[in-house]
Amino acid sequence: MVRRITSACAVAACLGIVVTLQSNVAARQQKADPKAANKSATTSIPPATLTGCLQVHGGKYMLTDLQGYVGPTSRSWKTGFVKKSSKDVEVISESSTLKLKDHVGHQITVTGVQDHPVRIKARSIKQLAPSCS
Repeated sequence: MVRRITSACAVAACLGIVVTLQSNVAARQQKADPKAANKSATTSIPPATLTGCLQVHGGKYMLTDLQGYVGPTSRSWKTGFVKKSSKDVEVISESSTLKLKDHVGHQITVTGVQDHPVRIKARSIKQLAPSCS
């Protein structure tokens, strides 16, 4: 009986040591190369392309009237909560060369990384029409 208890304690101690060593090794690898971990996380998100009308709401650039967008929807009391409409998507410029304010009120296609269902980091913008209709 004593042998079994001693053996069980020895096995438990060995497992505890193995788990501790594995977690230390993983932590050291993350500290050694954090840029590689961040780079792989951002490159794993595929680029998204959204088409809609660019508007400014409260200092934020929003893509409204989205075409073919399958994302979060909202319901309004104005339609009796019956009609679902797509939520607007915030457009954030990844570079200063995009000049979002030049495209306000235009029908555009935005290509970039959609890191959140209601936000896209724009890499390129293509104007489709001079006005939203």
